[in-house]
Amino acid sequence: MNTTTRRRLLMSGVLIFMLTLIGFYISSGYRTDAKMNEEDEIVTEQIETTESKYPGLHLETVTASTDKYIYAIHSLKTDSPDLTNTIQSWIEDSKKQFISDAEKNAVLGRTATLNMNLKTKPISDTIYNLIFSKHEMTGGANGVSDIKVFTINIEEDRLYLLTDFIEETDENKEELTQIILEQLAEDKELQAKVIEDELVESLASFDDMKWSITEEALILYWNEYEIAAGEAGVIQLALPIEKIQHLISDKKHKLLTLEFPVEPEETDVIERPEQEPLDPDGKYVALTFDDGPHQTVTDSVLNTLKEYDAKATFFMLGIQVDYYPSLVQRIAEEGHEIGNHTNTHPDLSKVDTSRISKELETTNQRIFEIIGRYPTGFRPPYGAYNDNLVTQATNYNLPIIMWSVDSLDWKTKNATSISHEILSMTTNGSIILMHDIHDATAAALPNVLKNLKNQGYSFVTVSQLLDWRGDTGIGPHFGSYKQSE
Repeated sequence: MNTTTRRRLLMSGVLIFMLTLIGFYISSGYRTDAKMNEEDEIVTEQIETTESKYPGLHLETVTASTDKYIYAIHSLKTDSPDLTNTIQSWIEDSKKQFISDAEKNAVLGRTATLNMNLKTKPISDTIYNLIFSKHEMTGGANGVSDIKVFTINIEEDRLYLLTDFIEETDENKEELTQIILEQLAEDKELQAKVIEDELVESLASFDDMKWSITEEALILYWNEYEIAAGEAGVIQLALPIEKIQHLISDKKHKLLTLEFPVEPEETDVIERPEQEPLDPDGKYVALTFDDGPHQTVTDSVLNTLKEYDAKATFFMLGIQVDYYPSLVQRIAEEGHEIGNHTNTHPDLSKVDTSRISKELETTNQRIFEIIGRYPTGFRPPYGAYNDNLVTQATNYNLPIIMWSVDSLDWKTKNATSISHEILSMTTNGSIILMHDIHDATAAALPNVLKNLKNQGYSFVTVSQLLDWRGDTGIGPHFGSYKQSE
């Protein structure tokens, strides 16, 4: 038996031992899986499962971290085994390619990252557009963004093709191309970025096009660099159904507009509680939480806040809002404040105006659909902003909220360290930055609130704090810093 064979047998034995201990252990929707990477190293995946608000779809969030790469993948399984296999095969292939690229570029000394997000657009109770957006950095300075769409019918175990809706004839292809060019002409900013010859070439085969469809529109997607310079990012173009309905087959037209009409749901408005004026001589801090909501961490945070009669402000990601609408409702019902933290967490100081607008508008609308009112403030990812972002925030009437105390929970992920950082840096009027996606943050919170309460502090929303401080306008607003001793 050669050395390589012995090594593989040894590693296989270790893997079997770990799996025996783990045993697909499931608790509160979590399990841990151990996998081998290309260098025969064991990689531990954390898998969180939750039920979607859409029948037949079961969500998973898969995360893993090594010295060479980190990935976070929003995935799902369906009630159709065949459709699940199709989707999971694409996800696994994407992950394997990412890991391979990360291993090859490890000599560059950078940790590679992969983020894969999922957005669901329903057509009916059994027919969905599943839109996966993928961003990875394995060596380049800016990374690469791609998109993949599956339009599925769970009841019929069917994956739709564009040709199921529009027959691929030369006449239809020519007319669809003309409609796309006309629609593009209505967006001058986007039109200036698109290379028309490459756009037309991308329409040569319906099978190669990325698309989703609803009662209102056929939406087409192009990957970054596919038909425009990289700064344009992933491109999305919606063609109103009324412009293409004559191209859609009668059977599919009925599917979209008659058999499963999409009735708009009336949103119950969750009113903001009336706030008593704060004592001008009081001691107040604003607790803020970014990147959620998260199924278990946010739930734990809310329980602690309730125990200490504390109010907080939650800056939410649109993609997370879509996963956990019931938590968004609970946060509003319990009197906390909800802010906008973009849809997908990009650095908005490095993108164009249309991307900023899209990130703000998408999250605003998702939150409105759940609680019946819009967010009251905005926190830019990474705290990165420029004059263009300030202008866009002004257009949306979203004050920019920064912070004066960084818990560093994203860095230490240690409850003791988090508590020490907050308690040592907090002063009257501080805005405290935390993230309701880390277990350590939830674990540190009781000690933080107990100590600050013993020091005479009350816990208010950012809006209350700004009113108390007399801070007005878009800002940015930072809160009070502790003076050096």
